[in-house]
Amino acid sequence: MEILAMDIGKTKTFAVLVDENGNILAEAVSGPSGAWLEERVILKNISEATGGCLSKSGLGLDELDLVSISWSDLDTKEDWQKAWKIAEKIGLRKEKTIVEHDAVAAYYAVTWGEPGVAVVAGTGSIAFGMNKQGERMRSGGWGWLMGDEGSAYWIGVKALNAVSRSLDGRGGRTALTEKLKKYFSIEEELEILKKVYKELLGNPAEIARIAEIVDEAAEEEDEVSKKILSEAGEELAECILAIAK
Repeated sequence: MEILAMDIGKTKTFAVLVDENGNILAEAVSGPSGAWLEERVILKNISEATGGCLSKSGLGLDELDLVSISWSDLDTKEDWQKAWKIAEKIGLRKEKTIVEHDAVAAYYAVTWGEPGVAVVAGTGSIAFGMNKQGERMRSGGWGWLMGDEGSAYWIGVKALNAVSRSLDGRGGRTALTEKLKKYFSIEEELEILKKVYKELLGNPAEIARIAEIVDEAAEEEDEVSKKILSEAGEELAECILAIAK
């Protein structure tokens, strides 16, 4: 039995081909394919990831026994319709394909279907839970403008804000200032404005990468970074508690 599993998100599309014993036969990575992106972009990236796995294994799409897709941003009926439309265009057969929200996939990965709660904190953040009666509930997942508290994007924004406050004298000194100057390859602090607003255009996936710098600074005992990560953990814990009530 050959199973193709895909994790489709805002940052990347990851595909892995496994056998019935969980042995990895092939892997492939491509660009983001979140459901809110343009259809042509999603088609291109999913096709690249799928094709990459199949070419490495020598198998054809029709030879797969099952395709399991964990897909971010499947929030409305329109999102689901779009997802299945794309799956059909790629050539996936509905009777051999499972599509679920990535939060649901994460839940089953850690609970195996038992009652509980799972949190996904990547570029965005969301929590999903299920009780003994099979009732589902989610918390978070409101996107970067309305929510995504505790996510990598949220951490990145907090870091940028901490640096701006530090430079203004409104906040404490932080190692993030020099680290961000190095990350953006700039000499003057105000050049950060150009990098964030003109070059990155506030791109959530790019802002989210700054979370790695915060983690690095926290490891080096930067108090501002440690506080940001602590607050991120508290935000994610609130999502869990909201579901557990």
